Amino acid sequence: MGSGILGRAFFQAYHQAIANASKTGVAQEAMQNAKYDKLFENNAKAGSFYLQSKVLRAKECLEVVYRSNGTSS
Repeated sequence: MGSGILGRAFFQAYHQAIANASKTGVAQEAMQNAKYDKLFENNAKAGSFYLQSKVLRAKECLEVVYRSNGTSS
């Protein structure tokens, strides 16, 4: 019985944390950073400095756009 209550409390806290993260954009920022890291790592393996540079510049450009719209990256 005690573990059921603890499980429900954990689930509700997790659900609320996800909802709050979505409101503040933290979850979206983490997802964008993960996509950036994946693209950057994939291009690092191939040794393409040109593509790495393009990915980095695109990220910087998007960060400027998000900041000007009042949204964090």
